[in-house]
Amino acid sequence: MHRTFMERILYTVRDAATAMSISTDSVYDLCSTGLLERRYIGKGTRNFRIPAVSLLAYVESLPIDPLPT
Repeated sequence: MHRTFMERILYTVRDAATAMSISTDSVYDLCSTGLLERRYIGKGTRNFRIPAVSLLAYVESLPIDPLPT
């Protein structure tokens, strides 16, 4: 069975960036500031994934209207 993008529960940085139409650098920044959660897989600290619920929560937290300039 092939899962679609929205059925996945964990995303790589590249896949999260693609899903949100932002750069991978932006995803790393969001993770380092704690705005996106990450879950480590296996040994070491470099191998992590981003839970789909974290992506959805972040998008839901974004303003609906533009911020005043």
